[in-house]
Amino acid sequence: MQIEGETIPKGHMIAAMLTAANHDPALNARADVFDIRRPGIKHFAFGGGAHRCLGAPLARLECEVLLQAMTTRWPGLRAADRPFEYSPNPGFRGLATYWLRQS
Repeated sequence: MQIEGETIPKGHMIAAMLTAANHDPALNARADVFDIRRPGIKHFAFGGGAHRCLGAPLARLECEVLLQAMTTRWPGLRAADRPFEYSPNPGFRGLATYWLRQS
């Protein structure tokens, strides 16, 4: 079998890395850069179609409530000038650290 010009021999296993879904440069400009303000992103973290996550609306609501509470309590909250780190878990591409500062 051939996939994108690569030969996969019969009997070999392949794995889909779903953590790469939002990093396709054909869909998202500067896909390798973390940008919370990225316009027009096609977001795949909650799946889609018949495989859409049932908890997606709750997760989005929880995030909205958290961000509103944080920006109300600390209105000068900004990203710190420190590098962030990704979680080492290859099955979940999320941030392990993201430093903030109060301005």
